[in-house]
Amino acid sequence: MKKIVYIPLFVFVSSCFHQEIYSCSAPKQLTIFIEIKNNKFYSTLSTTKLKTESKIHINNKMEVYATESWPYSRSVYLLNKIEKKLEITEYQRGRYQETRNYKCTKK
Repeated sequence: MKKIVYIPLFVFVSSCFHQEIYSCSAPKQLTIFIEIKNNKFYSTLSTTKLKTESKIHINNKMEVYATESWPYSRSVYLLNKIEKKLEITEYQRGRYQETRNYKCTKK
């Protein structure tokens, strides 16, 4: 009987530590590694070991939405988990700068 109690407890604890890892790349651009863990969005460029952390939101299209802000610029990450695409839009001083599209594979 005690073992039956442990199974739901194990499922609950393992769901709290659920993580997803994506490797996103595009021709002639850097590879970005995305890790979604405990409602946090971690992105790492292939050329650096610096891991940036952002809080995630889920929009109406079931896409993962995260932003990173610096004093004069901002990056918006939009990860579509169904189509496995990542779109990064950068804004410089409040103006639209550029959009890059990546194809992702789940690891």
